[in-house]
Amino acid sequence: FFFQAEDGIRDAQESRGLGDVYKRQENEICDINPMFSGVCRNSTKFYEPYKLYPGQFCDDSFENSTCGYGYKQCEKGKCKGYELNQPCTRTEDCQPNLYCNVGKCQSPKGIRNETCQHDNECGRKAMCVHDSIQSLGGKCIDFFSFNENNSQSLNNFYQSAQIGIKSKHPWLDYLCATPMFYEEIHEKKCTKGDKSLRKGKRCRRNTDCKTFSGKDGQCKCGFSLNGNMYCDIENGDDEWVEAREAFKKYWDATSSCHIAARWEQCDNTKLFRDWKCKEAKANYYVYLQDC
Repeated sequence: FFFQAEDGIRDAQESRGLGDVYKRQENEICDINPMFSGVCRNSTKFYEPYKLYPGQFCDDSFENSTCGYGYKQCEKGKCKGYELNQPCTRTEDCQPNLYCNVGKCQSPKGIRNETCQHDNECGRKAMCVHDSIQSLGGKCIDFFSFNENNSQSLNNFYQSAQIGIKSKHPWLDYLCATPMFYEEIHEKKCTKGDKSLRKGKRCRRNTDCKTFSGKDGQCKCGFSLNGNMYCDIENGDDEWVEAREAFKKYWDATSSCHIAARWEQCDNTKLFRDWKCKEAKANYYVYLQDC
């Protein structure tokens, strides 16, 4: 069954947020009968537009997007959210520089190492990292704030993540100054990483894929029916370096974006696509050898 809304419908299934509104799109289609003669008729379909955060540019004439949070209104070319101390149900309802805390829009914690419960408390330029799986609170850690000399403490975050979810925090790499990443197995610190001596070359086993440091790399299956295997790239190879540098450019250009957006696209489409494209190129390097 459906609930009726002002300018569309909202179905009863679980949705991405409170008050999702579906837009109506009118199309003309050719309705072909069994005798293969057609007649043009109007067809109506409903779709959920991309929901914009408060502070994002908007226009009531946009068909594929709508202000989806806060007041759900486009005011002076930007989606309007709730101001400081106004009631809220989630961080997405507040203005870009605020987060929802105990039902009110509040300013994020602006001090490094201040205690926190979740990422939104730390604002857009930091994340909340717990140093123990038993800890009730974590610490706000700025992105790109660690280097080779001061990153040993990140090992505690990695260890606690291993205990709790069997993998390191997915964004520990971005706590390291670009273009470094967090090397969690051997050095346990921010480093520029190792490079492959045979990236993209055919292989049969890991020992065929030596790195500059003399370690065994990774020999992986490609994407062909012939069973070809290739040496994968290492974290210090150009493809990963370019991906991390592209993320840094995107992040710097979108520092005023909404706290809740985090890793989503936020206004700067070109830089976002450049980052995601280079990240995909690095992630699927081996598969691309057969393309």
